[in-house]
Amino acid sequence: MNAYRLMTVAAAMSLWLAVPAVGAPKGGCASDDPAIAIPACTTAINRIAVTPGSQATAYLQRGRAYYRQKQYGLAINDLGASIRHNDKSYLAYVFRGLSYAELGDHNAAIDDYDKAIAIKPGSAEVYFYRANSRSEQDDIENAIADYSRAVDLDPRMGPAFANRGNLQQRLGRHEKAVADYTKAIALKQGLSLVYSNRANSYVNLKRYDLAMADFDKAIAADGGNFNAYNNRANLHYAKGEIDEAIADVSRAIALNPGMAEFHSGRCALYLAKGALREALADCDTAIAARRDYAEAYLNRGLAHWRLEEREAGLSDMEMAFSINPNLPNVQRYVTLFRASKAVQQAEAGKKDAPASSQKAAAEGSRRVALVIGNSRYAAVSQLPNPRGDADLVAAALRTAGVQDVTVAYDLGRAGLVEALRSFSAKADAADWAILYYAGHGMELTGQNYLIPVDARLQSDRDVPDETVSLQRVLSALSGARRLKLVLLDACRNNPFAAQMMMTAATRSVGRGLSRVEPSGATLVVYSAKEGTVAEDGDSQHSAFAEAFARRVVEPGLEINKVFRFVTSDVMSRTANRQEPFVYGSLPPEDFIFTSAQNQPSSATSAP
Repeated sequence: MNAYRLMTVAAAMSLWLAVPAVGAPKGGCASDDPAIAIPACTTAINRIAVTPGSQATAYLQRGRAYYRQKQYGLAINDLGASIRHNDKSYLAYVFRGLSYAELGDHNAAIDDYDKAIAIKPGSAEVYFYRANSRSEQDDIENAIADYSRAVDLDPRMGPAFANRGNLQQRLGRHEKAVADYTKAIALKQGLSLVYSNRANSYVNLKRYDLAMADFDKAIAADGGNFNAYNNRANLHYAKGEIDEAIADVSRAIALNPGMAEFHSGRCALYLAKGALREALADCDTAIAARRDYAEAYLNRGLAHWRLEEREAGLSDMEMAFSINPNLPNVQRYVTLFRASKAVQQAEAGKKDAPASSQKAAAEGSRRVALVIGNSRYAAVSQLPNPRGDADLVAAALRTAGVQDVTVAYDLGRAGLVEALRSFSAKADAADWAILYYAGHGMELTGQNYLIPVDARLQSDRDVPDETVSLQRVLSALSGARRLKLVLLDACRNNPFAAQMMMTAATRSVGRGLSRVEPSGATLVVYSAKEGTVAEDGDSQHSAFAEAFARRVVEPGLEINKVFRFVTSDVMSRTANRQEPFVYGSLPPEDFIFTSAQNQPSSATSAP
């Protein structure tokens, strides 16, 4: 259970803020030394017999001096005074724009750069400064355009190539980023940082040998470039070179010991190596530095779990989930950890249970499940979640004690029919039969259908031939002796409806699925009640799949309570936009998924 994820840190190129050349004498008010310039300019400003032009120049020079001292508020005041005396002062607008930018007021800075460009449109540096401010505002395309204008005017402006490369990289245009970084390197601009950033683009382009060579060059150019060490560690890890990766992250930590991400990364590397105590120490350090660091809690939870420190492992994993429920694998780990804990608790209490209870638990214990995830539709856009939803639900069912779980993905109609036929034989010999389906479904004139991945559905007449009816699904489960449970995570918006030709005025395609009334100890659970649609979810799993997987493994919950919790969880997650619904009824006995009789199950998978 290795949770280590590549963490490529882009070393942002320092914005080039070279002070524009003034061309003035270097003494007195025009001195580059603020300690000389400020008093000299103050004297010039206070003279009685001073012309407006002289006043404008004195305020400009003193504003420049304040800028050099990083007293940006004073600089803005003086540069504004200079502009009031001479509103055609290119340098006053540029320096005031730079001062505004330093204070984070990029709107004001851009306004001043606009005025400077109107006065002197051929200046590469002002386009560069405006690009910097636009970049800070995430106005990426306009920033790229300004950097491009800057290098058109001055092809040797290395920082403009480097910064434009950074923006191209942010947009995922890695070929263009590599081209810009290469030009910056040829101009000897920020070699270590640019080599490191070009390496990051090579990683995204899967040119790993070139990336490794660039990380080596970045480190050779600046041994203090901790990001380069960390990112080179990622490449070593990807190649299976764990010791080399640990060595590089350790160098990064030595250079920047307060970087929580580096400690969390090394924690995960130690996990991969099996050095669990070292992993715990690094994750402890990462969490001490950042209390909301979900990845570090996840990695520490895994370390505790492997050390058989189950309570601490589950606590950390639940903390990771509470901070970031969309973190890859965290939902699966929470489900598995809770299930393992529930089984342990159930086994511990089993010997104390009355003999009659143990006998009842042993009876009717044969449970089978078919789990289907249809994602890759041929005629409409693919669904991102069903395959992962199927894996999640299957894992939860196994840990909840279902002995035989069959998982199938992306079934066409023939495959779906065959899967149901095979499952019928298993259901006939079982006490519980469970079917979970994630994918597209539809309602046509009051009847519900599951849509296989090879369906075209150009006409309503195609529905019987290209889909599988819910009645066919229920028939496959009908032989189970005690419980038939169908979970339909298929209430999504039907993409086929808009393209289907209706051949009869009496036929119509409804929104979501229609109400169903099953009988004979059968429950049909919709992820969204009849006539409504479900959300695909904003993570790797649907809200319904996550809620069901979480609740079904909780010990002692009767099935009706499981689905009351699921409904509450989904409505909370979707701000009441989606309400699961249960149809059907059961006899007056308790149906409990996770209890003392549950044992780990075997699994089979269909292609």
